[in-house]
Amino acid sequence: MGKGNYVNTSFNIILGLTSSEILVGLIVAIVTFVITYQILSRRTGRKRNQFLIDSLVNEQEQYILFLDFDSRVVLANKSFEELSGIPSQKMTGHKLEDLQVPRDVIDAFLYNNHKLEKGYSTTITYSPRIRLNKETRWLQIQKRSLVLDNPDMTYILIVASDISEKKHVEQQLSISKTEYQQLVESAQDIIYRTDLKGNFLYVNSIVSSILGYSEEEFVRMNFFDLVVEDDKQRVKEYYREIYEDQAENYLEFRMSTKSGKTRWMGQSISFIRDNGIVVGFQSVCRDISNMKEAENKLTQAKELAEAASLTKSQFIASLSHEFRTPLNSILGYAQIMKRSDSISEDEKAHVGAISKAGEQLLGMVNEIIELSALDSNKTKLDPELIELKPFFENLNESFKRKAADKHLEYICTYSDLPDIIEVDVEKVSTILKNLLDNAIKFTDTGAIRLSMEISGDEVNDQHELQITVQDSGIGISEENLSLVYEPFWQQDSVKYNGTGLGLTLTKRFAEFMGGSIEVESQEMRGTKVSVRIPINIPFVSTEQTSPVSETTLLPDSGKGKIRVLIVDDVEANRTLTRIIVREREFDFREANNGKQAVETCTEYKPHIVLMDINMPVMNGIEAMLRIRSMEKAGQRIPIVAITAGGLLADKKELLAQGFTDYLLKPFKEEQLIETIKRYTEPQFHISSGSKEIDKESPITFKDVYRFIEGLDEKSKQMIEEALHLQDFELISNLPDVLGMDANESDPSLAKLVSAANDYDYLFIVKLLKEIREKDLRS
Repeated sequence: MGKGNYVNTSFNIILGLTSSEILVGLIVAIVTFVITYQILSRRTGRKRNQFLIDSLVNEQEQYILFLDFDSRVVLANKSFEELSGIPSQKMTGHKLEDLQVPRDVIDAFLYNNHKLEKGYSTTITYSPRIRLNKETRWLQIQKRSLVLDNPDMTYILIVASDISEKKHVEQQLSISKTEYQQLVESAQDIIYRTDLKGNFLYVNSIVSSILGYSEEEFVRMNFFDLVVEDDKQRVKEYYREIYEDQAENYLEFRMSTKSGKTRWMGQSISFIRDNGIVVGFQSVCRDISNMKEAENKLTQAKELAEAASLTKSQFIASLSHEFRTPLNSILGYAQIMKRSDSISEDEKAHVGAISKAGEQLLGMVNEIIELSALDSNKTKLDPELIELKPFFENLNESFKRKAADKHLEYICTYSDLPDIIEVDVEKVSTILKNLLDNAIKFTDTGAIRLSMEISGDEVNDQHELQITVQDSGIGISEENLSLVYEPFWQQDSVKYNGTGLGLTLTKRFAEFMGGSIEVESQEMRGTKVSVRIPINIPFVSTEQTSPVSETTLLPDSGKGKIRVLIVDDVEANRTLTRIIVREREFDFREANNGKQAVETCTEYKPHIVLMDINMPVMNGIEAMLRIRSMEKAGQRIPIVAITAGGLLADKKELLAQGFTDYLLKPFKEEQLIETIKRYTEPQFHISSGSKEIDKESPITFKDVYRFIEGLDEKSKQMIEEALHLQDFELISNLPDVLGMDANESDPSLAKLVSAANDYDYLFIVKLLKEIREKDLRS
């Protein structure tokens, strides 16, 4: 009965013990055997065996104490001696509670002795905490009642292990677990676990405030039941990809709340593994609905801004067109009337006044349009190579005359300027014109001084063009100096005409190009304006070559008159152009829309087409593309865009689409004639001569580039390599190499040959730059 109870009790205890408790149990069993053997050895006098057994007990790290049922010490090992502070010999035969042993030790070792049954073998395990030498220690104690020969000989075996370190680790783990649990529960994100099928295993409490489900409801659900139908397939595919390690661990999707609403969630996912095998997913899921709403609002705002920008751009284009179209007629007919012999001098003066007023209005329109383009981010930087000195000299001629009209001295100084720079010519021209116009307008006596210089860092290849315009005019008061860049502001708006936009536009253009502007002025003592603009100075060979056989362009009378096709839907514009070309004895035809232009071009075969852009039936761009599609290789018709669009950026876009050149309404008579001659005179044959070369070739590098682009790939590659290597001999022989008659070849080829014969490095550099830019775009 007793043995049976013992077996059952021990078996039940073992099932509930931890690994460390089982280890202690094994030690107790061993010690039980040892102690029993020791007592029997003492009784039988087996001293040698007793010595071995004593040694074995004393070597144990555990605290071992052997008591009778009256708590008298029968045996204590060295570990217990150290714990109690009393030698074993002094303890033997004495009750433990009567000894000078620390009270915590006595209480811990005698605890629950009454529960042990005398005469039966029973076991008790517990873990008391003791205070020893001002230090808290944890023990794990196991007690057994040992029955030797008869029930009267029953003893208590106590084996205690110091588990303080283990307890410390457990406490730290418990604290960490508590802190982790608090962290998870206090998180504003939903943290959950699922198995591989999506069944929830755990979720933190925040789920109720975000999705409306309690934790108990949530863990009874499947993840995919909460994903909205439209996102479900995408989410399933994502989980498949992430399981196969083919996707990022972040996903955005929509979940349904308990109330039926939809929330946007952003989820990060990691694997749950068991022995290296993926058994589920752990996810941190954040409610990003507010962020998505903000994104939608931002997108809507962006779309509204783009729509507003488009509306503004359309308004600018419409404004430009509506102003320039009538101004084209006003200024154009005024030019014709001024040289007419049928009106008196007084009437010519009146026409001059009309022309001047029209030009002032045109200047105002140009400034307003360019400022609006800057505000709408429609302005583009369009750097190109220019010969600097000729550029300034041409500009100076115009302003010298204006200064002379007011009896002002005009002084221009510059030195050590490079031959060629790369800069946005249109914007630099606008800056110079605005500064010089203001200087002349606000100066009644004295002089206008223009100076230019290049500064920079040769090592880092960073250079600036500094333009300084100084006058001796009315100046600006100190209190008004801060207002000079304000739109529509003038020092004296009553006396001096103008919009007050010139300096505003100058500052905007300078800063747009990465430069700066500085104004110094004193009232009645004049104004000094300095503008600095970043530029690029390309390398151009300065190698001097011996004179070569030079070429000049001679008209071929056998070709007949120059044929001009005039395309415009406004009768007044066609009439104006008709008068100008007729006076030059050019042949011409007219079309009032793009469709007529395409049909007339096929039959008439013009030398040049003057194409309006905004027309009914078919606009000028579509008509140009139709004409281009009918052209044969090497037979490109010059098509000039005649537009009232007004933005400087329009020119580059129109040229990129396939137009040969660009002319802005209202144009001057000489501009139109110069443009026509530029693209028609080269259609006559090239002959050799000894005259000095005319550097102002009417064909541009862009025309030559388009000619090269129209050739087959092999020829194009050959020419590009020759340009890179500056193989002028090969370029000079291109008509023969390409199998073209020099007298009938494309004028662009003739220009390329001429540039090679003339060693025109500027032209070659521009052409190479155009080719490189095209390669980059490709």
